[in-house]
Amino acid sequence: MNIRTWLLVTYLLVMVLPLGALYALYVSVHHYYEDQSMAEYFDKWSHVSNMKSVLADATLYTERIISDEVKALSNDQTMVTLYLPTGKMLYSSNPTMTSFEDQQTVYENLYEFQQNYSHFMYKEPVYAEGKVIGIYNARNGRSKSDMK
Repeated sequence: MNIRTWLLVTYLLVMVLPLGALYALYVSVHHYYEDQSMAEYFDKWSHVSNMKSVLADATLYTERIISDEVKALSNDQTMVTLYLPTGKMLYSSNPTMTSFEDQQTVYENLYEFQQNYSHFMYKEPVYAEGKVIGIYNARNGRSKSDMK
């Protein structure tokens, strides 16, 4: 092997190896964040699933009496909003919410567990005798420790 070939091979190695190492680093970091995102998703979904049994109670919407269990669900990370089928807000743990939302807005994205940069949100209607009697919106915030 002459010197020209040797220099060309070493030059290519010096150029290609760092690019390969950077790509490997990128792939490993990407997989790590995907795993973290999936773990956070399942953690928040299990939290919302635990809330469903309390929020799907038909007496909340028919008798319009908000129980202490519903009030206990909300904290600095979790916001609960209950709507009537017309879009009128029955209860919200957030005092800055408006008392009426457009009916189309209330019925959008039902049964979808939506992920945002700041929160996860889930809306589901509550039925009694085959009719919608209310809709609940559970919003679970993301903390900085969740977004590592």
